[in-house]
Amino acid sequence: MFSKLNLAVAGLLFAGTTAAQTPPPAYEDKYCSGCHAVDQKMVGPALKDVATKYRNQPDAKTYLAQKIRNGGVGVWGNIPMPAADLTDSELKSLVDWITSLK
Repeated sequence: MFSKLNLAVAGLLFAGTTAAQTPPPAYEDKYCSGCHAVDQKMVGPALKDVATKYRNQPDAKTYLAQKIRNGGVGVWGNIPMPAADLTDSELKSLVDWITSLK
C-alpha cells in the first residue's frame, strides 16, 4: 500500500512537467521545428535557451509573441526568422510552452 501511495504522489508531481514539455501542435504544423529544437541550436536558437534568456523579464511573453508574430533578426544571429502565420490561440500556446521550458 505504501509503495502505491508513493507512486501516486510521484505521478502527480511529474504530471505537470510532462504536459508542459509537450509542444503544442503549431510547433510542428507551422514548421517552427524546422529551425528550432528544444535542446539544441539549429538554424535558430534552442527553445530552452530562449526560455532561459527571457525567464526573469516581466514582459517576456508579450515580447516573444511579437517576435514570433512579426519575425526578426539580430537577437540570436544574422539569419532572419520569418513572420509566423498563427492564430492568437496558436501563438499563445507556443509562447506559454516556450516560456515553460527548463
